[in-house]
Amino acid sequence: MRLKSFLLAGVLTLGAGPVMAGEPSDWVRCDGLAKPENVGVTLSRLVPAIMTAGLMGLPEASREEPAEQGAAGVKACDTVLADPMLDRYWARKVSLLKARALHHIEAGDLDAGLADLAATHAAAAGNVDDATYARSLGASTQLFEAATQLKKDRFDEAAALAIKAADARPYSLEVGMAAVRILDADPRWSPDEDRVLTRVAALEPDLRVARAKSREWGGQHARAAADWAAMADSPTSPLAGVRLPRGMTLPTITGDPVFMARAALAYARAGDNAAAAPLIARYKTDFAAPPPATPAGDDVMANMVARLRAEQAKNAQGFITVAEAWTQVNDGKIDQARATLETLGDRLPATPATLDLIEKVKRPTPAGMVSLAPSASAQMEALMNADRADAARRLDPKSFAKALPPLERADRSYSKQSAWFKPNGFKDKKTADGKGASIEFSGAFSTHAAVEEMMLLRAAQLTREAGRTGFVIRKRADYKQYMVQTMYGSEISRSPNGFKTTAEIEFVDAPPAGAADSLVFDADKVWNDLSPIYTTPAQGKT
Repeated sequence: MRLKSFLLAGVLTLGAGPVMAGEPSDWVRCDGLAKPENVGVTLSRLVPAIMTAGLMGLPEASREEPAEQGAAGVKACDTVLADPMLDRYWARKVSLLKARALHHIEAGDLDAGLADLAATHAAAAGNVDDATYARSLGASTQLFEAATQLKKDRFDEAAALAIKAADARPYSLEVGMAAVRILDADPRWSPDEDRVLTRVAALEPDLRVARAKSREWGGQHARAAADWAAMADSPTSPLAGVRLPRGMTLPTITGDPVFMARAALAYARAGDNAAAAPLIARYKTDFAAPPPATPAGDDVMANMVARLRAEQAKNAQGFITVAEAWTQVNDGKIDQARATLETLGDRLPATPATLDLIEKVKRPTPAGMVSLAPSASAQMEALMNADRADAARRLDPKSFAKALPPLERADRSYSKQSAWFKPNGFKDKKTADGKGASIEFSGAFSTHAAVEEMMLLRAAQLTREAGRTGFVIRKRADYKQYMVQTMYGSEISRSPNGFKTTAEIEFVDAPPAGAADSLVFDADKVWNDLSPIYTTPAQGKT
């Protein structure tokens, strides 16, 4: 998921910001938060703070990040976790345990980190119901345990834990994406993995690519082809993620050449030449011609798009060539397919369909001789092992742990946002084509996963009010919000201020229950699943 920064507000101040004297305490060293104190202690600070214009009496300021890392952070956490006052502050104890888990991870002790995450359940017992814990820090614990298993090359155990965590929070893209990072490490396909990838693709249409790749590895070529073809024709921007100067906008176009080529290859591998041939012809018509040596005109954006599209077309060529060879194999033209494949030299795309094709077109071993060339299955296993090793190496436990959901408590923030000073709630309006709605949900005091789910809850409510049974997400964006403090127009500090999720949905009719490939949300199911969590009894009557 791409979390974007969103500056919620700017506040002009003429005085100094909070003062933090001396070295940070062990509390701030451990989890970045100041020592908890009761109302009496807070009031006792007011007189010296007022008399000295804030130079004395102010409490220690909290930070967005702990002041220490690794072994030093563990040591600070050990000290404060032994403080008897934590008996009165169970939620803070949970925070400190989670912080110490992260410090153990930073120090390379994954098992100690996992033990601290597991200990948060006992610390929260009696204060948070089991269902709420399971959806938040419980899912985090399972996902981190999955990451530790992955680092130990225990792929089956890692996948099972990731799927269990994703099932505990099925409407959260944050949790789903963390699960996908684990599942992507092992390309073997399973129905449970496909179910998780389908949910993630429904939450974020751009992530349908993960399901398509998984299905290719699982031999589900026709279903993979349908995914690639849908993405090839969906509106996309070839410059997505590029920061542009003010006033410049991203052009939206269709017909991604890589997705088109992969759809052609998957259809051909499935034996469907009738579906593959038009895509191959379309690629040759739209993308095979070499780009002009010098860009035409002075349109900077158009020239950038043209160059990037040319690079995409170049990357797609290998898939198109293998697709052509497969159509020839399907027609029984093995020699022709062999010649087509040989035009790529050693630039073969690393896909299961390529390995299968090599096995199909290889020349027979003469009688009485033994082939020393590895079989396609052996090559595929080697490729899968290389993918596993690469994924395990790229998974950084520290950044992975930071992205996991924190502990949640009851959140009844689902309400209309009617004024700028109301920090939680939704806004929505009809889409220009009248087929759906644009929805925004902000939560200054809610977790990211909760904000995501309340956006979906509003989508379900609007769908039901429109007399439809389902909705699809056309596009979405997720933001981390900050409150910015400025002095004479210059930023002097910023602090986290919750999250925001926006989405454009289209009202449709929900497919029959059990439709495995559908990316349509059943509005009644979403409402019935999420409204008991986020609405009051009166709101739940909608």
